[in-house]
Amino acid sequence: MTILPDLRDFHLFVQTCGTTTHGKSPQIMTVGLQQRSPRQRWAIILLATQLLVACIAWLAAWYFLETIVATGPILTIIGFAFTIAVRPRNLWAPLLVGLSAPVVCALGAFTIAAFRLNPGEARLPILIMLAIYLLVVLPAAAIAIVRILQWPDPPSPRPQPSWRYSMKSLLGMMTVVAVLTVLATAVFRSIPDFPIVFGAYSFATISLVCIVVWRFLVERRVKVSKKVSESR
Repeated sequence: MTILPDLRDFHLFVQTCGTTTHGKSPQIMTVGLQQRSPRQRWAIILLATQLLVACIAWLAAWYFLETIVATGPILTIIGFAFTIAVRPRNLWAPLLVGLSAPVVCALGAFTIAAFRLNPGEARLPILIMLAIYLLVVLPAAAIAIVRILQWPDPPSPRPQPSWRYSMKSLLGMMTVVAVLTVLATAVFRSIPDFPIVFGAYSFATISLVCIVVWRFLVERRVKVSKKVSESR
């Protein structure tokens, strides 16, 4: 005699396995991902874009070195954008991963300018820099992703700093960088056969990186002081 399984019992078994002990369906994971804060989603997107552009920059430089004139500034902008997205969380790992992009681009530009390299001479150093950068940033990006996914979800309802204050700070920083870049360009012009464009670009980028790190340290110290005072 053949015993046929009861389809209703099988359906009931599937429903039981698809529920948790709290009576929630597996779709809760998808809903949780959809409820990530906009800053969190943008941080993940920008980080993935930064890694993709870095890989494309290395491949493009392998075939045609002059492509760094385009991929370098693009990678720098994406790195700064990712840094802006993660900076309010005061976490070192994401911040350093974001700043690594403009730093490596500035280092490459400074190498070309300082040693006055032509495209043929600059090809090997640039490829080595980008290769080392990828080997370092890929595992570091994994750590940054973990830190980003550990952000509070949903985000804290605390009021954020005013947009006007952020714009004033941004304008102030850009003014400082512009003045320093003009002064550095004037110095570079006095050096015979110095590539002014690469020198000014590397100087401006490093100046912005230093300002971002300085602001990060100041805000981190303020928040730590607030936590200590609140604990007392």
